Amino acid sequence: MRKHIPRGWQSILWSVKISQLNVKENQNYIIHQILNFGTPQQIRELFGLYGSNIIKQVFLKKPQKIYNVSRLSFIKNIILDLKNVPIKKKQYIQTLF
Repeated sequence: MRKHIPRGWQSILWSVKISQLNVKENQNYIIHQILNFGTPQQIRELFGLYGSNIIKQVFLKKPQKIYNVSRLSFIKNIILDLKNVPIKKKQYIQTLF
């Protein structure tokens, strides 16, 4: 696991300066933000930073309500290959109301 956050992620991790983030302590925030808002290249870098197992664990055990329906489906089924793993979509889907 690499130990630093790429500088190019600042636009995705907008609520905190990258210099103030800790790869381990802030992994839930970092993983969900990059999965939801990141480019394909940033998602590849995310896997280099954390590895598949940690990313899947965070996605499944620490859901964040920031996804829209199509992005959630893409991340869960294609990027993370969790097609057969049931999730509670209400824990992930951001609603306007």
